[in-house]
Amino acid sequence: MARIKKPVRILAVDPGLEEIGFVVLEDRDLVRYGVKRLRGSKLSHGLLQKGKVILRDLLERSSPHVLVLEKPTHKERKGNKVLRELIAHTKMLAKVRGVKVYEYDPCDARERVFAGRKPTKKHVAELIASYYPELSEYVPVKKRILWDKKDFYWLNVFDACTLALAYLGTNKK
Repeated sequence: MARIKKPVRILAVDPGLEEIGFVVLEDRDLVRYGVKRLRGSKLSHGLLQKGKVILRDLLERSSPHVLVLEKPTHKERKGNKVLRELIAHTKMLAKVRGVKVYEYDPCDARERVFAGRKPTKKHVAELIASYYPELSEYVPVKKRILWDKKDFYWLNVFDACTLALAYLGTNKK
């Protein structure tokens, strides 16, 4: 008797100290996406607590089999204690729930998804929008020096989507 294969649900997260971008995929199908803001607290403890609540909620609501996180690579992000603690807490929550956790360097993820090329963030957004047309309205239309806050805000989703696609490309079923 043939087994019916259940789709793999992936939660990919681009963690930050201002915004957290996320996507939920079932196999390659986009189920949910968005950006959560960490505004409301100037104190690092408040940011950390708000980030923990947001990420716990994303894990609970999406019930993923896999969590894919962006590794902080820039010096400021790598050295940020709040961001490091937020990521460590999220990984611990996922593991307690039996969720497999993967982390990717953002440059490596882009190279995995885009066949060794080094595309700009705008090119990444355009290509991802070609896979998922519902994201096309969020692709920046201007040159980078003219981007506004809205453009940077939505790039968090494209970064998270890149992480999910990198996972799918690396872990073929």
